[in-house]
Amino acid sequence: MRRISIITILACLCCILCGARGTDDVRLLYWNIQNGMWSDQGNNYDNFVEFVRSQDPDICVWCEAESRYRTGTADRMAGCEEAYLPYNWDLLARRYGHNYWCLAGKRDTFPQVITSKYPLHVVKRVTGDADDVLVSHGAGWVQVEIDGKTINLVTLHTWPQGYAYLAEDRQASRAEHGGDFYRRREMERICAETILTSSDVKKEYWMMMGDFNSRSRLDAAAYPDLAADSPAYLVHDYVLKKTPYVDVLSRWSDNKFYPTTGSGKRIDFVYANSLMYYCVRDIRVLSEGWPAPVRDTSGLSNFYHPSDHKPILVDFNVKGAVQAPLKALDIKWNDLERGAQWGVFEGELFGSRQHIAVLRYPAKKFETELVNDSGLLQPKRPEYPGAVDPSKPATTTSGFGERYGAFAALNAGYFNMKTLYPKTFVLDDGVVEGGTTPDELPRVDGMIVFNGKHKMDIFSCDTLSYEQKSKGWKDAIACGPVLIEEGVVKGDWPETTFYYGRHPRTIIGTTKDGYVYFVDIDGRWHYRAEGATIPETAEVARLLGLHEALNLDGGGSSTLWTRPTGVISHPNDNDTWDHAGERVIPNAIIVR
Repeated sequence: MRRISIITILACLCCILCGARGTDDVRLLYWNIQNGMWSDQGNNYDNFVEFVRSQDPDICVWCEAESRYRTGTADRMAGCEEAYLPYNWDLLARRYGHNYWCLAGKRDTFPQVITSKYPLHVVKRVTGDADDVLVSHGAGWVQVEIDGKTINLVTLHTWPQGYAYLAEDRQASRAEHGGDFYRRREMERICAETILTSSDVKKEYWMMMGDFNSRSRLDAAAYPDLAADSPAYLVHDYVLKKTPYVDVLSRWSDNKFYPTTGSGKRIDFVYANSLMYYCVRDIRVLSEGWPAPVRDTSGLSNFYHPSDHKPILVDFNVKGAVQAPLKALDIKWNDLERGAQWGVFEGELFGSRQHIAVLRYPAKKFETELVNDSGLLQPKRPEYPGAVDPSKPATTTSGFGERYGAFAALNAGYFNMKTLYPKTFVLDDGVVEGGTTPDELPRVDGMIVFNGKHKMDIFSCDTLSYEQKSKGWKDAIACGPVLIEEGVVKGDWPETTFYYGRHPRTIIGTTKDGYVYFVDIDGRWHYRAEGATIPETAEVARLLGLHEALNLDGGGSSTLWTRPTGVISHPNDNDTWDHAGERVIPNAIIVR
């Protein structure tokens, strides 16, 4: 009883520290409980029950929900006459307040089980077939009705080994990454029989969760040993690129890494489609207290207490959720001089809170140009002798505006944070003052050019044609990626954190009716402004009606300033939600 009391105390502290749960929120608890909670079965599951009750979930999804080993040993149970689970989940679930349960996915002795305070409906169990691919541990598709909405829950547990399932030569299969390729085929089959059967997924609520036994490219920084083309990323590359799902934990935490296993990897995932993600109010991995994995001291193979995985809590609220496809951003415009206007979009977008600052102005009434005052005084740059002017050091976006007597200013290109030199091609007043470095080539695929008066153009451009395509223009800067070209939204983005992580973003674009748009998407402000992925940034450009649009430097550099208003956006270099956190940059686009 003493240990149970400690669990209760820790749960109360967690509620205080993590924030209160909304009265209409639904709580889902996911956990791979390792061999049917083997660690606590000899204790009549008392600690397990007390822990679940302390979290008060409405729905539980359990992986490895079957008893397999005798208490305190690695000796296999004889079968159903010995195993308590899964045959008695109804009795166990009632102990923590759940009156409904179902076997979601099962093909062997590693099933998934769902228990709930709400009735459950099993739509399908996915096991695959020998002619295509066998889903090794099975997967399930279960529906639950909450507040008049149908929530689709997909559970899974993919093949865990380095070699392919049923491989005849395991050593050879492991050497060829057979396990990774097999898991990819399992995932394709699971999605093909669940979410990809929907004809109107944008209006439906979908979540997919389980032990994927695979690492995600979104966590690449945590796995420096993995090459960018590693087959270890195959499963999540498929989910992120070929299905409507988003990685809830990664997006919610702005790509922070939270391991879900005792070995320090993240292989348990919760995915949601856009409408469902919009409903998420909180998600967290429970890493402290009783659920924290502790290696079995007797040396039993791969056994932890209470499990080798950590629980994941998700709070969501579907009450009053709406799905209204946007045709344009709802911005209240404020008039400035000469037909220019500024405005802010503030609200829910892409299932997240967004704050987007926008300036638009008629190109024919203003002069737009690039100014590049790059670099510190040392070291000198012999390859670009005109790039360093001691009288005009690098400054902030608003600093550029003030220095040149501008009406407005927007941060421009990528640069070296230490030297403040550009890392892309720069043409300033007819003089080349920067070149694109090799590390920038994957994302720099476009250029914007200015004649110093009313004319500018945005187009795709590679490193071999910068000088040719900028000939005859006063100013130019290479950046990217190109978001919209001749009215067509670009796509097929690489699966990297730059493209699919949420960050502050900066856009410059033009419309067919002659307007120029400066756009700043604030980011890294949880609950206020979460930032955007590159596909979402392109969608913002589309919603604004841009015919041409180019992504500029983002992150802490993102800043939009006008002389009448000051800084409109919320640059975050000071880690404070205000307008004062500007970063020193080497170049900016100014309007006069």
